[in-house]
Amino acid sequence: MVMALLARDDERAVNACLDGASVTGENLCSIINGPTGKGHLIGLIAEHQKWSLRYDVRYGLIRNFYTPMRCAAKFIEGMKTSDLRDLYRDTKVPLSTKPLILRELLERDKSVAERLPEAYGLPEEENLSPVDAGPM
Repeated sequence: MVMALLARDDERAVNACLDGASVTGENLCSIINGPTGKGHLIGLIAEHQKWSLRYDVRYGLIRNFYTPMRCAAKFIEGMKTSDLRDLYRDTKVPLSTKPLILRELLERDKSVAERLPEAYGLPEEENLSPVDAGPM
């Protein structure tokens, strides 16, 4: 019943479920990591005062395309370094989130750059052709 209510696109129903005692972290993780998690629902979970504090929920939200970027950035700061390494390598993590993860890893350990390939950075300026460089 609770899962059916969460699947609805009714903000009041979703908030009532998230505030209630019937929802578990497992329920939310299955929604976050599964194909049924809609953007609006993911945003409500990411910004919920109770559920956004759970480590497993945060981990799943970082991997979800619909998580608001401001929430993902906040969650990344609280992750274990080993989990950040796993998330950086995870193909399900949105490409827009990878630079945030890399930045956090580099802030924690400067030698990380040697162990993780930066596949999501910008090209060096001297390697840009005039077309790529934009207007002068």
